[in-house]
Amino acid sequence: MATKKANTNTKNKFEARLEDVKDITKVANDFVLETAEDILEKGFKNGAKWQEIGEKSLQGGLKLAATQQDLFFDSLDMLKGQFKVGKSRFSNLFSKN
Repeated sequence: MATKKANTNTKNKFEARLEDVKDITKVANDFVLETAEDILEKGFKNGAKWQEIGEKSLQGGLKLAATQQDLFFDSLDMLKGQFKVGKSRFSNLFSKN
């Protein structure tokens, strides 16, 4: 009879420990889920902010590229005009010889 009581006592202790482990596991699981949700929410918010920044910089870059392109072609036009004037002066200078 003493062994039946000892087995029952051991069984009760085991079941109590098992319940403790289940409770601790539930708490840890809830913590992990909440932390994962927070990380995802913050990640999406920061991703949206960076997307806006990237879009603004891209638009600014396109405006800058258009301005540089206009400046380049204006410079080419001025160079073409100077070349024509220089060519006529050069021709006049050497045509007299």
